[in-house]
This record gives sequence, C-alpha cells and structure tokens, in this order.
Amino acid sequence: MKIRWEIIFSGLTAFGTLAIAALAIWGDWIRTRLFRGELSLEMYEGSVSLANQPPHQIYYYHLKVVNKRW
Repeated sequence: MKIRWEIIFSGLTAFGTLAIAALAIWGDWIRTRLFRGELSLEMYEGSVSLANQPPHQIYYYHLKVVNKRW
C-alpha cells in the first residue's frame, strides 16, 4: 500500500509542476480571457476648472478609472 501512495503523490507532483509551468508561460493570456476588467471613466463632482478667459477657454476635468468587475 505504501508504494501505491508514493506513485499517486509522484503523479500529483508531476501534474502540479506542469500546471505551474503552463501558467507561467500562458498566464497573461488565460487571465485576459477569463477575468476581463470592465473599465469605465467617472468624473469627480466639482472637478471642472476653467483655465483661460474667452475666447481661449480651456476646461480641465478630474477623471478616475473604475473597474466595475470587482
């Protein structure tokens, strides 16, 4: 029975090693396919500011990027 457990644990170790190697190689591709972010832009309230006088008015907006997935 002891030999059988050693074979099972060796097989699991080999499988885990190959799985970690595959994740190291293709991890970014897998992450982008399975766990895409849902990014959106939101504007802070009261974040609009005017920089120049007419006719050359410039508006600055304070924006933030939010990941709606998490």
